[in-house]
Amino acid sequence: RQAIAEWYERRFGVILNPDKEVLPLIGSKEGIGHIALCLIEPNDIALIPDPGYPVYSVSTLMAGGEPYFMPLKEENDFLPDFEAIPEPIASKAKLVWLNYPNNPTGATADIDFFEKAVHFAQRHNNLAICHDAAYTEVFFEGYKPPSFMQVSGAKEIGVEFHSLSKMTQEGLVAEIEELVKMGYSFSLPAMSGVGYKQVGQFLQGQLTLPAAIEQIKYETHRFARHQYAWFHLDDERICWFDVSHFSIILSEAKNLIRGFIA
Repeated sequence: RQAIAEWYERRFGVILNPDKEVLPLIGSKEGIGHIALCLIEPNDIALIPDPGYPVYSVSTLMAGGEPYFMPLKEENDFLPDFEAIPEPIASKAKLVWLNYPNNPTGATADIDFFEKAVHFAQRHNNLAICHDAAYTEVFFEGYKPPSFMQVSGAKEIGVEFHSLSKMTQEGLVAEIEELVKMGYSFSLPAMSGVGYKQVGQFLQGQLTLPAAIEQIKYETHRFARHQYAWFHLDDERICWFDVSHFSIILSEAKNLIRGFIA
């Protein structure tokens, strides 16, 4: 907790209380997937970016809430248009999800946008803002993405999720260095997975760091292709939905989830 607070101050100039404002998780997905259970009651609305990480909407449904999708359009720099959200929806919403730098569009957001988000939340019953900041350390050509927490008032109404797994130099490399110091061998199966193997080769002088990163990208893409081959259209265990009729499949998906957890 102390190390995270120190990094936030060093990187963003944001002061956090390590005992009250920092919570280490198994991974950011754990928090993203569970926070709806804290903030969403049945029939509450969550404002979800579209396209966006599926866990935002799925966790809302699991909590009994209703996702309202905010389109991310190129003409608006792939930022949600808060003014386009109908007032009855905005007034009923309990949380809004943001994700910048954005996956999958690659769009970025500046401090002005985050200030607009805070003002929007304050105007609508102080609805919670959940910012998925997993990619703030993936940047190029001197640009450094800001933290939502840099905005005045953000800490009072928002939560920011970060991820060590997206931080190659300060995250994955430092983690593996520490594991080696603790006596873990590169011959262990857990140390030979994607990411660990390539960074291990870097630490042993077999690859440069850029080459290790390229290898991680290649192996990740290759693994994703293998995963795609696991699913077959004729597999009766899989429920396929026609996403062109979203209003219909949303009801069907809810029933499927309810049946699964019943």
